[in-house]
Amino acid sequence: MNLSSLFGGATEYALELPTGDRVRVSAHGGQVLHWSVDDGGELLYLSPDAVIAEGQAIRGGIPVCWPQFNLRGPLPKHGFARNALWRLHGQDETSLLLELTSEDLTDEQRAAWPHAFQLRQKIDLAPGQLTVTLDVSNLGQTPFDFTTALHTYLRVADVAQAQLGGLERTTVWDTQSQTRRAFQPLRLGAAVDRLHHVAPPAGDDTFAELQLTLTTPGRTLTLRQSDTLPDVVVWNPGPDAGIVDLPGDEWRRFVCVEAAAVERPVTLAPGAEWIGWQAMTLQR
Repeated sequence: MNLSSLFGGATEYALELPTGDRVRVSAHGGQVLHWSVDDGGELLYLSPDAVIAEGQAIRGGIPVCWPQFNLRGPLPKHGFARNALWRLHGQDETSLLLELTSEDLTDEQRAAWPHAFQLRQKIDLAPGQLTVTLDVSNLGQTPFDFTTALHTYLRVADVAQAQLGGLERTTVWDTQSQTRRAFQPLRLGAAVDRLHHVAPPAGDDTFAELQLTLTTPGRTLTLRQSDTLPDVVVWNPGPDAGIVDLPGDEWRRFVCVEAAAVERPVTLAPGAEWIGWQAMTLQR
């Protein structure tokens, strides 16, 4: 079902299952805005001051950071995919497929990143579960590199009461202190910005699939991500960030747990395809 003018005037696409599970996706950024289940309420966070504006990302939901994560490259922060207008490529009763290609970019964007590509995002809804899959194809004649993340904002009642498990075998890059270290227990409830990386086994270039748990009073989410996304970014700005579209104590209402490929950029050969996904399941 296509919906319009529900949020910022941008076209939205929605799915609802007979169980009452729902998802809403904005054409702006191809961004999942809402995911709710019949007996568990809203599971994603969207700031009450979030807006849609040209060149601006929506604060909340699941922004798509591509082809650059943060400022790790020459492009504006987190790349252009989260600010671009995506097209609906297909849908059925349980999934939506959105698409963005190099032809959809502005002349300025193509000049800054002159590669022919096809980026598709598939959103699959099942009872108690949401899966988001990115599919990148190199349509050009030369290889290109990219970094990426599904910048998932997960709703919590109070971030200080949330616990994130499953990161014990990662190494940590702490963006705040600009230090790398072995894993240390993660304390939520204050500003945090950490990149957790899973190193491949010795002599191997593959990664074991990650499975995390986000536990809050009365609710547990299981988070899985593909072996092509070997990094997890954990982010919360804390109380002193001064973010204009995040008012008051709203920082307490979420934690970002991002499935990412950041530590080692992906190199995609001409004609090649890369697929990465994050799946979230509410434990009942």
